[in-house]
Amino acid sequence: VRLKYKKTLAAATTIQKIVRGHNARKIVEEMKCFQIFLTWEESAKKIQAQFRRYVCKSLYRTVLNGVVLLQARIRCFHEMKSINNVKIARAQAASLIQKTYRSFHASSAFLTQKRAATIVQSAFRRHVLEQKCLAVKRAA
Repeated sequence: VRLKYKKTLAAATTIQKIVRGHNARKIVEEMKCFQIFLTWEESAKKIQAQFRRYVCKSLYRTVLNGVVLLQARIRCFHEMKSINNVKIARAQAASLIQKTYRSFHASSAFLTQKRAATIVQSAFRRHVLEQKCLAVKRAA
């Protein structure tokens, strides 16, 4: 992104330079046509004003580039934070699924053991009752 920005900035600067040069040549031609000459003092003032403008614009570009970089870092920080939140949510969802599966598996195993115990108890009780019935038949 930064490289693309620099290329775009360089292209825009080149276009501006060409347009400014064209406009300056146009103004010089107009000045020659109307024979308007500036005094040395006026020329010096114009040069100084342009130099001050250049210095201010350079400072502005430096500050602007710093602000753009800061914004990019802040966006990156927020994006990383949201990615971490998604990772945490996924981990919590996976833990919930695992917990539910373990619970289901444990309850299934418990029910199977309970049924087996019930069958053994039933068989034992039936055996005891059969023994009692046989004892009653023998006694009668």
